[in-house]
Amino acid sequence: RWHRSGDPRTNDDLVGPIEKETRSRVRRLAALLRIADGLDRSRRQVVAHLDVALGPSLVLIALITDGDPELELWGARRKRGLFERVFDREIEFTGSPAADPHPTQEINAPD
Repeated sequence: RWHRSGDPRTNDDLVGPIEKETRSRVRRLAALLRIADGLDRSRRQVVAHLDVALGPSLVLIALITDGDPELELWGARRKRGLFERVFDREIEFTGSPAADPHPTQEINAPD
């Protein structure tokens, strides 16, 4: 319900009143889901792996991708607002394509 926008509120008709702790949990989960949704912006499953480094005021997420990560980086950056509010930390993303697991070998034909 809240993975795209909005926050759970006590007067929300969809779920009715929810306790403060539950509302907080839902907000944290929605923040994570928004980031995940942004990381699949192209809907082509470009992100192969990610590494997360947690600091006291900053979260760094490094993406390893199967292809150009720019659209996924843009999508995740667009959706970081709720994450930064509920976790009280900034979040930054970097990305790079994975090394080719099957590099092309040059074959020299005999003359």
